[in-house]
Amino acid sequence: MENEISTLGAWDLSIFRNEIYARHGYLFNRKEYQDYFDQQSWYHGCTNDAASIPLSEIERYNVNLIKQVERDK
Repeated sequence: MENEISTLGAWDLSIFRNEIYARHGYLFNRKEYQDYFDQQSWYHGCTNDAASIPLSEIERYNVNLIKQVERDK
């Protein structure tokens, strides 16, 4: 997966990372993310407490991997 996402730009990386939280109903503080996810038919925001979102092991791995790629850019 790292090879696949390493070519993406900053916006796409941040959307991929935040989509993991959005799929759990996270309400975003940053307007550009909230506006983006509000346009998605599957999105239903319900919490602004990221710590309360029960991410799976795979989701945590993907979030950390994307953050690492974002830092390395």
